Amino acid sequence: MPSGLQYIFEVSAFAAAAVMMGWLNAETLAAHQIAISLASVSYMAATGFGAAANVRVSNQLGAKNVTDMHLAARTNFIMTVVFMAFCGLVFYLGRFYLPTFYSDEATVIALAADLLIVAVFFQLFDGLQVTALGALRGLSETRIPTLITLFTYWGVGLPASYLLGIKGNFGGMGIWYGLAIGLTVASVLLYWRFENRAKKLISHHSQEHVVI
Repeated sequence: MPSGLQYIFEVSAFAAAAVMMGWLNAETLAAHQIAISLASVSYMAATGFGAAANVRVSNQLGAKNVTDMHLAARTNFIMTVVFMAFCGLVFYLGRFYLPTFYSDEATVIALAADLLIVAVFFQLFDGLQVTALGALRGLSETRIPTLITLFTYWGVGLPASYLLGIKGNFGGMGIWYGLAIGLTVASVLLYWRFENRAKKLISHHSQEHVVI
């Protein structure tokens, strides 16, 4: 159930962001849907890295290879960041071309191109947070990460999107800046949570060996 709630909190936050986009105008909402659709392609790959982190961490933890467990998770983190950085570069270089797959309206394409610039940074933290969630599940850690996702998406990301995009008159870019802020906080907290738990396990394992 906690893992399901994590998904619900994230998806519902992005759905709420789409509603805010609709408050602005139809062109901004269309641009948002295009940019999200493109970003979702790379995000699906990131969820694969998260699943791999889940399997590798739980496997090494079960074998009591806590050092290898930590290495496996960090390897997944690095692979995710490198892959998402590559995707961000593709989005940046193709920001005026990729939206043409969805629309031929110049205004929508220009707005989507602006959002894809935000997606360059958006990608890195979105990928890192989903991989960190997978690694934490490998440690059977689900409750605290669920609270972190609730706080960061609904307590940080969406309020920031509303303040910047609606109240601050930054429009669609402001809403995406808010989402990026929420994802950044989520990735930092989830990564910190995993590192904290992993280091405690390594310390405990080392002490057991000293006693033996």
